[in-house]
Amino acid sequence: MLMNNIAAKWPNTMVNSCPLRSITFENAFLYDLTISMCFVLSLYILVPARIRNLDRNNEILIKWRTLASSISALVSVATYPLIMCSFDDKDGDDQNSSVLQLLGINFNIFPIVLVFAHTCILYFGPILASLLEIQEIVSLQRRSGGSSTNHFEIFNELCLSQIFDPFWPQIRNLIAAPILEEIVFRACLLGPLAHSLGSN
Repeated sequence: MLMNNIAAKWPNTMVNSCPLRSITFENAFLYDLTISMCFVLSLYILVPARIRNLDRNNEILIKWRTLASSISALVSVATYPLIMCSFDDKDGDDQNSSVLQLLGINFNIFPIVLVFAHTCILYFGPILASLLEIQEIVSLQRRSGGSSTNHFEIFNELCLSQIFDPFWPQIRNLIAAPILEEIVFRACLLGPLAHSLGSN
C-alpha cells in the first residue's frame, strides 16, 4: 500500500508539492552518510579499472568520472522525496514547495544574476590586477622599442589560454565538479539535517 502510494505521488512531489514529514536527526544523518558514500563509491564502481588507472587529467577518465558523478547526483535528487516528503495523506504539513524548490533549484533569473554579480565582485581584484599587468607589459614593450603586441594578444596569453588549455580538466574543475558537488553535498545533504534539527 505504501509503495503504491509512493509510486503514485513521487512524480508530483518533484515538481508540485512535497508535504514535509518530521524526521529524526539519526535518520537524516544515515541518509546523508549513504548519499555521501554512494557519491564517492560511484567514482570507483561505475568507472572501469582500466580507466581508473589513467592520469587524473586524461580526457577519457574525466568523462567517465563526470558520468559517474552525474548518475550519483540524479540518484540523490530522486531519493530526496523518500526522506523529506510524506506520502501518507494523514501525515505531513501544508508545505507547498516542490522537491526542486526545496533543493534550491528554481528558474527565477534574479538569483542567477545576483550570484553572477557576487562572483564578479569577488574576482574584481584579480581581474583588475591582470588588466594592470597587461597594461604594464604593453607599456614596457613600447618604451623598449620592441615588437608591439596588442592588449588582446597578451590577455589571451595570460588569461584565456589558462582557462581553456587543457580543455577537459578545466571543464571538470570549473563546471562539472562545482555543479555536481553543490547538488549532492549542499542541496541534498543539508536539507534533511536542517529539517531534522528544526522538527525536533
